Amino acid sequence: MTEADGSNWMLFSAFEMMLVFLPALAFAWWELRSLKRLREARERQERERDARPPDAGRSTGGSAGETRP
Repeated sequence: MTEADGSNWMLFSAFEMMLVFLPALAFAWWELRSLKRLREARERQERERDARPPDAGRSTGGSAGETRP
């Protein structure tokens, strides 16, 4: 095996690693982005729920006298 063959093998190996790791990196980035969006939506819903005044005449589905936290 000559030195040129070794360098070609290294280039091929780097190309293979790129084919494996770039899609994995893109997938991880996409998942983190999705999780961030879900967390932001949940926090927004919690803020909206906390900002609403409690309805005195509306039943919350609990027993009589129970209040919703």
